[in-house]
Amino acid sequence: MYFPLRFVRLDYFPVSSLDHAVHVFSEQTFKSDNNEFVEGLMYGKDRGVIMVGNMVDDAGSGQVRWNHKLGLGFSVRFSLSRSSGLHRVYDLLPIWQF
Repeated sequence: MYFPLRFVRLDYFPVSSLDHAVHVFSEQTFKSDNNEFVEGLMYGKDRGVIMVGNMVDDAGSGQVRWNHKLGLGFSVRFSLSRSSGLHRVYDLLPIWQF
């Protein structure tokens, strides 16, 4: 039996303050295309991330992150370090790892 591989596209929106986090969180929560979940983490007064997840059927041309052993916290900090400034980055995670 074949089960199609589905993915969670996890977009990271770096934020620079609590006010910025509230703004991005609200904006993503009430989007008309209905994100499947929105979550936020603050690492301090001026560093945090809003994560937006949606299930997708195809990875497209994105890079799939297969190893979850390091945990979500590491993944978020790594993704923030890859971004320059406050630019959005994303991961594609197989649904069974999410």
